[in-house]
Amino acid sequence: MLSERMQQLRSIILDLDQISRYIPTQAITYEPDARKPPILRKAEAAERVFATIAVNHLPGEKLAGDNSIKFAPRPDHLTAAEWNAIRAYPAGVEEATLTAIDERIFYVWAFIEGHIIPDKQKVLQRGFNGVIAEIETRLADPALTSAQRDFLRAALIECRGVLTYAARHARYFAALAEAATDDEVRMYYAELAALCERVPAEPAASFREALQSCGFAHFATQVDDITNHSLGRLDQYLYPYYARDLERGMLTRDEAKELLQEFWLKFNLGYKIQEKLGVDYSWNGRRVDPFDAHDGLAWLALKAIDRIHFDDGQTLDLAGLDENGEDATNDLSRLMLEVQAELRTFEPKTVVKYTARTDPAFLRQAYALIATGFGMPAMTYHEAGARALRSYGTFAEEDIRNLSHVGCVEIGIPFKSYTDPMNSFMNLPKIALVTIGGGYVQGRRVGVETEPPRDWASFWAAFLRQLDYFVGLYTDAMNACTPFYARYLSRPLTSALIDGCIESATPVDVGGARYWSRGLNCTGFATCVDSLYAVKQVVYEEGRLSLDELRAVLDRDWTGQEELRQYLLNRVPKYGNGVAAVDGLARDVCVAYTDAVKRRRTPNGNPYHPGIYSFYQPIKNMGERTGATPDGRRAGDILSLNSSPSHGAIRNGLSGVLESVTALEHSRADNAGVVDVQLEGQAPPEVIGYIATALAGRDVTYAQFSVVDRARLVDAMAHPENYQDLVVRVTGFSARFVSLPRSTQEEIVRRSYWGPSE
Repeated sequence: MLSERMQQLRSIILDLDQISRYIPTQAITYEPDARKPPILRKAEAAERVFATIAVNHLPGEKLAGDNSIKFAPRPDHLTAAEWNAIRAYPAGVEEATLTAIDERIFYVWAFIEGHIIPDKQKVLQRGFNGVIAEIETRLADPALTSAQRDFLRAALIECRGVLTYAARHARYFAALAEAATDDEVRMYYAELAALCERVPAEPAASFREALQSCGFAHFATQVDDITNHSLGRLDQYLYPYYARDLERGMLTRDEAKELLQEFWLKFNLGYKIQEKLGVDYSWNGRRVDPFDAHDGLAWLALKAIDRIHFDDGQTLDLAGLDENGEDATNDLSRLMLEVQAELRTFEPKTVVKYTARTDPAFLRQAYALIATGFGMPAMTYHEAGARALRSYGTFAEEDIRNLSHVGCVEIGIPFKSYTDPMNSFMNLPKIALVTIGGGYVQGRRVGVETEPPRDWASFWAAFLRQLDYFVGLYTDAMNACTPFYARYLSRPLTSALIDGCIESATPVDVGGARYWSRGLNCTGFATCVDSLYAVKQVVYEEGRLSLDELRAVLDRDWTGQEELRQYLLNRVPKYGNGVAAVDGLARDVCVAYTDAVKRRRTPNGNPYHPGIYSFYQPIKNMGERTGATPDGRRAGDILSLNSSPSHGAIRNGLSGVLESVTALEHSRADNAGVVDVQLEGQAPPEVIGYIATALAGRDVTYAQFSVVDRARLVDAMAHPENYQDLVVRVTGFSARFVSLPRSTQEEIVRRSYWGPSE
């Protein structure tokens, strides 16, 4: 039950008109000095925000500050000449790469923002004064290069800017306290002023100070970077402050819960802005086509999201194992699920770290929340994730134990890793089409020219060759563009809170983190498997038509061949039904893809990390540029999501789906591997628990549950006014169904349908 104070705060924060009355929209200006390095200008632009952004305070708040960066975005730090240089970058890129991007076989996101877990525990334990002292000590090294010195100076500027930001809050509250005529009001503001005077400058000494320091640090790194920063194992590093305050009688559990609720709500301030205004694909005042391979600005656009997007990627992991390998569930873990259940906000996004030792009562609490249809928490299976990271032989066991999720479902090491987890989504079905065309698609040379395969074995070999070619094309392009874009774009404050960056005097984006890798996900996994199996059966086993005849049919998008399409669609076995032969091919595709990715190296010699993870937009916008496929899919239709079966492919119910998806070695796809579990709207917690436990016995790294009634979704599309609070799981996040774009709504309805394909 929410208190009156929390109900008021929630109603303000989740209403754009109300929140806009408290947080003004600002246009903060900064004039870049071309004589200074871009990284210093970036720091100065962030410093300008810290020094001028309005100090906002909502009625009754006991914690200060907010993530109002979306109301007052950081000003541009680059010159017009630098933006022109970025726009012109693709002019030097080989045509084969531009062709692959244009065909949407893969994307390139040249500078990834967010998707990282800055070290808030360091801020809690040492304060920003401690971080500043560490930077100043490192700056005293005479052996530093000019680039290293520029990075450290930039980090120092921003760290001091954070203290300016907090000090401005302290002065604001002190002035209100001095002006107050009521003793209770005076004390209220004086406490807030004292809180901001202490943290985040100094180490936190109480639960309230820990929440305040953590909040300031989180919002400050958003000014430096973007909103998409995750929280790691928040229940673990906040727990000592919580437990100590309760033990000393300084705080009751209910008081702590209300502080946590307020802290939780602050992560949702930007949600309604995104719901209404969406994502702005413009740079330097120029709107950009995110799919224009010849425009270097388009290489900065994340194609995995829609223009209307609802996710700030502020994920946190609960429970798991402690340093002794025992269950790490604590009362703060339970409290956080209670807070999420009562507030029902979309941020932060909880993920339960399932282990064989996790408290069963805590798991039941999680299942009960999932059963409400809220889409959270997700479940991650620690042993499979740990097995994945151990396979590289480079991760310390203590860090593997702390593995957490960044953005949505991607794996990272809190405080220590850079993973670039959401960069590309390799279009596997289109690679299958390139294979059928011997390197060509609709007459255009796209891949490697190959001879017509004589049999299935030679076709499979040709597919592997095309797959390896495109993976290599992508990784070469990414390795080449990284240093160029890093000349202009950086995040010095965030880097200072990632282990290894200050020590190496190197920003996180160019190798400063202790663990540094890049991810490479794939789209349309099931569409590809079903297409390959169709080729195997109808061309090489049944001889129903030749490969060249099949190619011609696909090029015409089934014109005059509806009977053949229906045969392929509904009579040829599909992945997702527990058919051994199809599942065996799915395993082969999984191994082939993950091996091809892991063979590639980043510029600093680390392997790329593969993912079988599609997100919600690539399955649409890649599908738009993918012709008809041998599984019976029409040209331009949506591709399959994550490791899930294609829409309309399920014939044997949930058991068949789980049999197929768990046939894969998910730990091979360690950047991100997702099992989507779709249940009818009245699924009880016990059923969810049964499925979660069954998945724990297989090589599954991550599962997300949707409990939804398809009939309600269809009715909500027709009568949105009646379903304002209907929540659905989109991919790695949840959103109000009626706020989603029509195409996303339609995809969610289609994935909830288990019947014959059309």
